[in-house]
Amino acid sequence: MNLYDLSAVEALEGLNKGNFSAVEYVEELLTQAKSSSALNAFSYLPNDLILEEAKSSDEFRRCSGSTGLLCGLPIAIKDNINVAHQPTSAGTPGLKNHFPARDAPVVSTLRAAGAIVFGRTNMHELAYGLTSNNLTYGAVKNPFDPTRVAGGSSGGSAAAVAARMVPCALGTDTGGSVRVPAAFCGLAGFRPTLGRYCGEAIVPISHSRDTVGPMTRNVEDIVLLDQILSGHIQKPTPACLTDLRIGVPRNYFFNDIDPQVANVIEEALAQLQKLGVTLIEADINGLTDCNPLVGRPISSGEVLKDLPAYLEKYAPNISVEDVVSQVASPDVKEIISYQFAPKNRQQILKAYNIAISSLKPALLQNYQHYFDRNQLDAIALPTALVVAPPIGEDASMELNGRRVPTTPTLVHNSGPSSIIGLPGLTLPVGMTSSGLPVGLELDAPAGQDIRLLSIGLAVEKCFYKPAGVRHNKPAGVRHNKPAGVRRNKPAGVRRS
Repeated sequence: MNLYDLSAVEALEGLNKGNFSAVEYVEELLTQAKSSSALNAFSYLPNDLILEEAKSSDEFRRCSGSTGLLCGLPIAIKDNINVAHQPTSAGTPGLKNHFPARDAPVVSTLRAAGAIVFGRTNMHELAYGLTSNNLTYGAVKNPFDPTRVAGGSSGGSAAAVAARMVPCALGTDTGGSVRVPAAFCGLAGFRPTLGRYCGEAIVPISHSRDTVGPMTRNVEDIVLLDQILSGHIQKPTPACLTDLRIGVPRNYFFNDIDPQVANVIEEALAQLQKLGVTLIEADINGLTDCNPLVGRPISSGEVLKDLPAYLEKYAPNISVEDVVSQVASPDVKEIISYQFAPKNRQQILKAYNIAISSLKPALLQNYQHYFDRNQLDAIALPTALVVAPPIGEDASMELNGRRVPTTPTLVHNSGPSSIIGLPGLTLPVGMTSSGLPVGLELDAPAGQDIRLLSIGLAVEKCFYKPAGVRHNKPAGVRHNKPAGVRRNKPAGVRRS
């Protein structure tokens, strides 16, 4: 058994039983990270510091009669979440020398449970995109096909977990930045209800949309991290499939979908129905153009206050002008220069006020009516309309024979629910004929995180072999295939 192949729960079980030490585990992961370094998943990986933390974890385990729930578990942290005395650059040159004095609360919570911080993961600059093609730190490459993106903005977190460099990672999600890269890299990714996890000390875009989210290789590991990050000890059990009513809103979420993605999703839905899930074919009103008319104005209006406030509190020697003027990635430069240009401020705030006061409440009401009218436990939709596009297509990409704008296309499906703060869970449900992962997203009403994770535990079993079989194996590692679906192993992973 390769230690790098263990899930978080499996790793903790091995550590608790004394089958291996934290140092042995971390050493193998660091070797794996070195062999997969071409994927460019990390912007900062301090080997010596990680090994020191592992040694401290082993010593604590030897000397203490009890340990934290995550004692010895390595977790990678996205580079926009403050980690004490480590660079928090958010992937942008203006913050390259930003070394916070304290951990963000989500990081200190993980440390208090015994987790080991395993480096900083590469990302789309300032979290302003879905490709993680970062001009300063380089593009993050997809482990299933290194010519393609890993998704964004949490692309480094997704690539690191998928390529077995670490069992789990934290990302952040404004409009899809956890769920999209998780889907592109064959992972489980969870966006909690807004406010379930503390959002302090994280380089922001939008306080009413940003949230931390875990990325793992199965839902059981999501459940574990959610318990720690939320402080809720309630542990969900798999839902009964025959009791589930899941909505399938085809209008909007299935419009203009890549045929290969559609095939995988339709097979997944058919499998759920075959196993007793009641699928309700019904549409949600008012989704057309909600991302550009509601989501984007809210993010643009709130970043004007949120980014300067973060800098004032955590990086007082760095001005917002310093950050904006040094942005390197062309796609990010265009957006953020527009947002912070004084001549545009009045127009941005006018659009923000309309979106936040009337359009967002209307969108929330449409979702609530949809859930209530159809008596639904969750909604099912393709996490993204497409598979991971080729690296370099940041402005436009190909979809069904024509060029379309990249960011609006990649955030099309994941955006609406994030505008109103709903929890969303993406699960890998199969592969295209070209060997690229496809994710199915499940959304639930706000506050129904435990119920959503319960559904996720049950649904996951529909596509994989029973518990104890490791999921989504990297290339060259023996793995188990979902029935009837060809699986490829991510590139850049050592053969066993």
